Amino acid sequence: MSQIKTLNRALDILFILTEAEGPLTVTEIAEKTAVPESTTYRLIQSLEKKGVIHRHSGQISLGMRILDMAKTIYEQIDQDLLTHAQPIMEELTNKIDETSILVVRRGNIGVTVHHVDGSHLIGFVVRNGRTHPLHLGASGKAILAFETQKYINRFITEIDVKHHEKLLKDLAQIRDDGYVKTTGEVDSDIVGISAPVFDRINRITASISIVGPKDRFNEQVTEKTMNAVIGSAKKLTQKLSNKE
Repeated sequence: MSQIKTLNRALDILFILTEAEGPLTVTEIAEKTAVPESTTYRLIQSLEKKGVIHRHSGQISLGMRILDMAKTIYEQIDQDLLTHAQPIMEELTNKIDETSILVVRRGNIGVTVHHVDGSHLIGFVVRNGRTHPLHLGASGKAILAFETQKYINRFITEIDVKHHEKLLKDLAQIRDDGYVKTTGEVDSDIVGISAPVFDRINRITASISIVGPKDRFNEQVTEKTMNAVIGSAKKLTQKLSNKE
């Protein structure tokens, strides 16, 4: 077997384990890769020695080493994200004069990783590290709507979302509109207007939002904010994609 062919088959095994709902057997992996079971077994042994997969009682899953690699990649992505987001968010906040926030998904929750405050004495107060459910509030929904259907279905089951049919319709509308506006879903009387941010392979990676008291969002301000948020999210997507 050529080295390139061996590498491709090993990567196929890792991809299958990544997408699987749980551990798989050698037979199941062989069937999914259309590779003879004896060859699959040898590849699994090699990957196990490298620590990128874990085998226990005939069940095979991703190993700790590949999870460490994924953590490193996430940290690098987050640093790139924050570096590029900072000036874009400052520009957005200056334009609207309300707090802008940057949210990413971690598991089934949204996490605020950066914010820029507006100049109002009374405004939305936020801190980095704040969490909230993905299906509540504009910043979470803007991410959830653009996740894979497989993830969305699993999310609804794991979180036991009430009125999930309405949520699915809302997410479909967000995908059509390219943005989302909510009022009071996470914080009482707070409006959130959010748009998705994508990485270089067009995968959802974050959301940018403007948040503030609902009494400051009349129709004209809402439309101005919506356009500004969408524009900022697209600008950040371009930065992350190196498409400038």
